[in-house]
Amino acid sequence: METLFGKTLTQLKEVVSTLGLKPFVDKQIASWLYQKGITSIDEMTNLTLESRQKLQEYYWQCCF
Repeated sequence: METLFGKTLTQLKEVVSTLGLKPFVDKQIASWLYQKGITSIDEMTNLTLESRQKLQEYYWQCCF
């Protein structure tokens, strides 16, 4: 598993596309990681539970 932290917006777009998430989710993830400084995918509360669960299947729960 890898982390989301450190990925560029372009890389986050690829993640979102690969997981079949809505296209705007990449910007939401970037905001959580780089502006709000969260430490857990569970803290991304504006993402649907389904989106968070998909992210957790492939990426470390802790983003750092």
